[in-house]
Amino acid sequence: MGRYIALLKLEATRHPVPHPRPRHRHHTSDRAASPLPPAAPSSAASVSATAPTAAPASSAVAASSTASPPTASATAAVSTISRPPRAATQPPIPGPAALEPRPLPTRPQEPAHAVTAAKRCTELAPSFAKGWFRLGAAQRAKGNLSAACDAFAAGLPHASPDEARDLRRQLAEARKALDCVPAGIEEVSPLPSPASSAPEAGKPAPWAAGGDKARGKVDLAKAVQTAKRVAELAPATQAGPDELLSLGYSAFERSFLQLWARGKASSQRDTDLAAYLGQLPRDARGLAAFVGDAMSEETLSAFVLAAERVMLPRDAVAAAAFLGRLASVRRFELLWMFQGKAESTAATNVLRAAVATSGGDEPAREVATKYGVKL
Repeated sequence: MGRYIALLKLEATRHPVPHPRPRHRHHTSDRAASPLPPAAPSSAASVSATAPTAAPASSAVAASSTASPPTASATAAVSTISRPPRAATQPPIPGPAALEPRPLPTRPQEPAHAVTAAKRCTELAPSFAKGWFRLGAAQRAKGNLSAACDAFAAGLPHASPDEARDLRRQLAEARKALDCVPAGIEEVSPLPSPASSAPEAGKPAPWAAGGDKARGKVDLAKAVQTAKRVAELAPATQAGPDELLSLGYSAFERSFLQLWARGKASSQRDTDLAAYLGQLPRDARGLAAFVGDAMSEETLSAFVLAAERVMLPRDAVAAAAFLGRLASVRRFELLWMFQGKAESTAATNVLRAAVATSGGDEPAREVATKYGVKL
């Protein structure tokens, strides 16, 4: 019986049950350096050769009893194995040059893109006043002052009172900038291009470095537009009031405002001012068709003040009739709402003088109602 137990123990030493290893990831070098459980003694081979004797069996039993599981220090050593270095699992930190801020991309053709989008908007919704406002603003930013004036004027019939106020202000500024452009000079955009930049100190400008070759490049579209602008301005300074009527209201208005000079014209110009006012159509329907939708606050103010200055001393009834024709122009009520005290006083003086001269003329009283004048 004792011999049978010794044989069982001997078989146990031949096939030992492996101990579970901790599940830690580590390098092969750490695995090789980690302690391992002791191997079976070499005397087991001799014991298997001399199994019938009892002494070898007892020595094998003693050898198997001396084999012990891994100690606590070996387990702690396995658990404290370090992980792979940090630099091996993360990308390298970029250098200072890669961290410098990059300039944002520019759109050198942004004004042209805005013009195209605004034109598309006005084509889809012609009665949308803000579309005309955006088209005029885009044309003005691009430098096309004439086209900007046309766009602002086209949006006035479809605008609300607040929108009309903004459109008239923009129209007046665009016309003022247009009048400041000398004849023969291309219209210049009031805003610098995003892609343009000033030349560095000590370096010649690009146009200077190019010489005659750089100055020889001509934009045909701008040349055509400049030629039209020169042709439009030339008659305004040379032709008389009767010839300006054939050129259209814009040419007549521009020439009259230059002569009026915001009321600063000398008394020697009164005859010329009276000639301009006398050339306008003598009936309300004809004047409304001649002016159209292009009447501005500034022009209405100039007409009313000039009527008091040059027409009232000569013929009060004719001056009142002229104010009555002005009241038939489109959007007159809206334009008159934004006139000041000077214009209201001038209209009151003309109409009261006409009533006093004609002995209670009924047409003058009707005109007074349109101007809000109490006689």
